[in-house]
Amino acid sequence: MGSSIIRIVRSTQRCSFSHQVLRSTAYQLTQHSALNALVDHWTWHNNTVLTNFYLKRSFHFGRRGKKKRNASVLEDTSNKTSNDLNGSLEEDEKRTNGYFRLQMIYRDNSMTVNVKSKKLKDTLLELIPSLLNEQFSKDQLPFINEVVNFIDHGESPTEFFTAQEMMSILKSILPAMTIDDVKYLNFFPRFYMSLRETSEYQRSKFMRLQLFEIFLNYVLLNKNRQGLIRIIDAFLNEESELRGQDVRKEVVNIVLEAFKAVGPDTATTVHLAEVADISEDKELVTRILEDFFVAADDEISEDYERNKVEEHIMQLLNILEKKLHCPLMEYINLLYFATRDDFDRCCLEIMQKVSTLTKTFTDELLLDNIRNDELMAIVSSALKFHDYNKGATKLIGHLQSKRKPEEFSKGEWIAYLQYKIYKIPSISGVEAVPDLIKMIDQINNDLIQKYHKKFQFNDTDSYNYFLEALCYSNKPTKFIETFFKEFADDYDLSKDARSFAIIIEHFLNEGDIKEALDLFEKSLSEAILWDSDYSGMYMPVLFRLLADYFNKTNDDLYYKAQLYKKIKTFEIPINREALYAMASQFLKSNFVGDAIKAFEKEVPSLNGKETKYQIEDYSDLFELYYRYATSNCENLKSNWLLYEFLSKFFRLPYEFYPAFLKFWIDVGFPSRSLKIYADMKLLSKENKLQPPDENIYLYLLQSFSKSQYEDGIFKLQLAIKMDLSLNIDIRLLNMLMGAFCSIEDSFRVRDVFNLAQSLPKKRGVNQESCYWALKSLKFVSLNEVNNFYTSLSQFDVCPDANLFGEYLISHCYFEQYGTAYDKLIDTYENGDLELIDRNVLKNFHNFCLNEHVRKKLDVFATRRFPEIWSDLKAKGELSDDTTKQPSLLDNPYEKIHLQIK
Repeated sequence: MGSSIIRIVRSTQRCSFSHQVLRSTAYQLTQHSALNALVDHWTWHNNTVLTNFYLKRSFHFGRRGKKKRNASVLEDTSNKTSNDLNGSLEEDEKRTNGYFRLQMIYRDNSMTVNVKSKKLKDTLLELIPSLLNEQFSKDQLPFINEVVNFIDHGESPTEFFTAQEMMSILKSILPAMTIDDVKYLNFFPRFYMSLRETSEYQRSKFMRLQLFEIFLNYVLLNKNRQGLIRIIDAFLNEESELRGQDVRKEVVNIVLEAFKAVGPDTATTVHLAEVADISEDKELVTRILEDFFVAADDEISEDYERNKVEEHIMQLLNILEKKLHCPLMEYINLLYFATRDDFDRCCLEIMQKVSTLTKTFTDELLLDNIRNDELMAIVSSALKFHDYNKGATKLIGHLQSKRKPEEFSKGEWIAYLQYKIYKIPSISGVEAVPDLIKMIDQINNDLIQKYHKKFQFNDTDSYNYFLEALCYSNKPTKFIETFFKEFADDYDLSKDARSFAIIIEHFLNEGDIKEALDLFEKSLSEAILWDSDYSGMYMPVLFRLLADYFNKTNDDLYYKAQLYKKIKTFEIPINREALYAMASQFLKSNFVGDAIKAFEKEVPSLNGKETKYQIEDYSDLFELYYRYATSNCENLKSNWLLYEFLSKFFRLPYEFYPAFLKFWIDVGFPSRSLKIYADMKLLSKENKLQPPDENIYLYLLQSFSKSQYEDGIFKLQLAIKMDLSLNIDIRLLNMLMGAFCSIEDSFRVRDVFNLAQSLPKKRGVNQESCYWALKSLKFVSLNEVNNFYTSLSQFDVCPDANLFGEYLISHCYFEQYGTAYDKLIDTYENGDLELIDRNVLKNFHNFCLNEHVRKKLDVFATRRFPEIWSDLKAKGELSDDTTKQPSLLDNPYEKIHLQIK
C-alpha cells in the first residue's frame, strides 16, 4: 500500500502557483434542524456564499482537466450497457418528442392552472426515464425550473409531488448544474426541505442517504468548502441522536465518491479520517490518504504561501496515531510528501513518531517492512535532519545485514548511495570528489556486470538525489561545487531546475548569497527552464534568492533590480516574501514609484465584483506602505501618492484614516486632510465606510483653526449641517465657534452662538461658548466686549479664569493696558481670586506692550502671587518683547487627539 501511495504523490504534478481567493461566509443555524438551516442559508444567500471570485495569475501549468460527475455511490449502474448509455435512435426521438410536448403544454394558455399543472407533471415524469442517463442537459435547466415552479404553486411541493417524484426530479437536474445555476433553480431547496418532512424520509434510511448525497453534491458546486464539515456532522448527529443510526461508513463513502467529480480538499479529508472507523479498514485508509495527497497538491499549487496543508498533515498524523495500531507506512508516506514540500515541522514530528514506533529504529520486525521507496523516503528525511536519532545509519545497517546488494531494489540503492555520500569524509577538501565519483562509477558498473540490474544511477534524477545528500551533510562549498560540475560533466548530464534549486537553497541556508547568485546565473547560461521544469515547482527557490538578496546584502539597488528582471523573464509572479523585501528596500531608498509598481505588477488583478483587495490578504505589505505614508517626511508627493494607491487598491477600514488626517495636518497641508475627509464621506454615502464621527470633526476644526484654513472651515460647517448621522452638541458648536474666531469672523461666531442657545439649557451654552463669543467680539469693538462680559448672567454663565483672562487680552488688543490693569486689581480686591490663575497673569504680561504697566504688574504679582510669578520667571514664560503681541490663535482649552492605529 505504501509504495503505491508514494508513487501517486511523486507523479502528481504541480499546477500553476495561482493565488485563488474564495469568498468566505458563516453558516447561520437559525431554524429547522442543522441541515435545514444550512440549506436555507446556502440557497437564499447564494449571491454571497456561492459566488467565487479569483485573483488570476497570468500563467497556468498542468491544470487538471474538468472532471465528469460520477454515478451516485447509492445507485446501481451495473446493468446499464453501452447501448443503454448511448441511446438508440428510437430513444432519441422519444426524448425529443417528450421535451417538445412539454414545451407545447407549458405555452398553452387555454387550460386551467390545475389541468395544466397535471399535464406538465405527467409529461415531465414520463420524459425523465427517456433522457440519456436520466439527466437533463445544462441548456434545459432554465426551462425545467419554470415548469416545476408552475406545477408547484401551493403551500408545499408535497401537494403536487410524491417523495419519489421529487427525488427523481432532483437527480435528473443535479449532474448538469453549475454554480451559476444555483441562483435560479429555486425549487431545489424547496424540494429538499419538503422531502425532509415526509414520512418516507423519516422511515427510509436509504432515502435519507440519497437525499444527503444529492444535497452534498449540490453544496460541492461551490469551491468554498467552509461549511462542508458542518453539513457532514449535522447529518451524522441527526441520524445518531434522533434515529440511533450509525451511518458513518455510508457517509464517508458518499463524500469520497463525490470527490471523484469535484476534487477533494485536505480539511474535509482529514475530517473523514476522524469520523470513519479506519482501525480495521486498510482500503479506506488508502482511499483517504490518496485523496489527501491529491488535495494537498492542489492546494499548494493554488496558493503555495498561505495554504493549510502542513497544519492538516499534523492533524492527520494525530488521527492515524490514535486510530491505527501500527501506522508505520502511513507515517512514511506522509513523511515523503512533507519532505518534498519542505514542511520541516511536519517532518520532525513524523520522524519522532516513526522513531518511537520502531523503538528508535531497532524493532527488526517493523524494519523488515521498510523497503523500496519507503526506505528511500525515510533515509532521505533522516539525513535532512542530520541523521535523526541515527535513523538512516540503523536502517542502512539493517538493510545490509538482511539483504545482499544484488537483492536491493532501485529505491534501496538510492537510499544506500545517499547515505554513503552523506558519510563520506570531506576533510581532504575537493581532492575527495574524484573518489566519490569513482565509488558511484563502480556501483553503476556492478549493477550491470555483477548484479544484473536493469538500472544505473547515471541520470539527472540520480544526480539530484546525490546533490541532496551532499547538502544535507553540510560539505564545504568548494566540495559541493566541484561535485556539481564534475559528476555532470563525466556523465554528460543535463541539469534541471531541481539540480540548481537544491544547491541554491543550500547556499542560502548557509548565508552564502554570492554563491547562490552565481549558480542562478549559471542556470540561465544553461537555459534551465525554471517555469516549466517540474511545472514551475522550484520557482519559490528563486523567490527566496530574490528576497535574501534584497534583505541581506548591501549591493546597490540597481543590481538587485537586475536580478528581479531576470527572474521575471519566467513570467511567474513572485511570492509575498520577495515582494515585501523589494518594496521595503525601495521605500527605504524613497523609490516610492517602484514600490507601488512592484505591487501592481506582482499582485494578481481583481476579477468579478470585487474592486479592492482585503488588507488581511496582504497585511505585511499594507503595513509597510501605510507606515511609510503616515511617517516619512522626505518627499511629501510620495506620501500622497501612497495614500492614493492604498485608497485605490485596498478597502481601508475606518481606523486607518485618522493617521492620514493627522499626518497631513502635522506637515502643514490641511487641504490634503480635507480631501481625505471628503473621501471618507463619499465612501460612507456608498455604505462602504462608517461616517466620520464627532472626534474627526473636532480634530479637523481645531487643526484648521490653527492654520487658519478658511476653505476647510467653511466646508466642514456645511458638512456638519448636512450630516444627519452627526449629533450636533455644544462641544461641536464650541469648536466651530473657535474655528470662525481663528479667521476673525465674528458674525459667524454669533450665528453659531445663537444656535447653541437653542439647545436644552443643561446641554447648551457654557463658559467655553462665552469664551469664544467674547474672543470674537474684540474684532468688533471694545464696547461690545464690555457689554458681553458684564451680561454673562443672562446666559446663566459665571465668569471663570479663562473668560477673565480673555477679557484682559481684549483690552490689550485695543491698547487699553491701564484699564486692563485696573480690572485686574479690582477683581483681586473684590476677592474673586478664582478668576486669577497662572495663565491670566502670564497672558496679561505678554499681551501688555506698555513697559510701565508691566512693571506695575510685576510688583503686584510678586507681592500677591509670589510662587506663580517666580515660577513663570524661572521658566522663561514671560516675554521681554514690547513690540509684538503673542498669537491670538492660542486658547486654554483641551486639545483634541485622534486615536492612531
